Amino acid sequence: HSGGWLDRYGGWIVETVPPGSGSATEEGEVEKRFGLLPRGWLLREWSHEHQPARLLRGEAPGELEVHEEGVAYLAEPGGGYSTGVFLDQRLNRRWVADLRPRRLLNLFAYTCSFSV
Repeated sequence: HSGGWLDRYGGWIVETVPPGSGSATEEGEVEKRFGLLPRGWLLREWSHEHQPARLLRGEAPGELEVHEEGVAYLAEPGGGYSTGVFLDQRLNRRWVADLRPRRLLNLFAYTCSFSV
């Protein structure tokens, strides 16, 4: 993949790519590699601008509820810079939960998921 990544929100795929690069994933590749037929495919260019993701095919997801370790987060996969939950931080959230700190200074407060 050309410097981008794929995130899965239930039946939806969000492909994040560098600005101007376009989708690097061929149609059908996810189905072949992972056995997943997505309900929708969104493309988001990685930048600090708040540009919404573009729907490439299928249906738009709107707002979804994402569950992790008994906590519900609202996510909008087609949203701008952030979807509402950073999926790549799952292990870090688990680590903080396992520590069970009595006090916590959350320096990653964009979604506040470490404070929940």
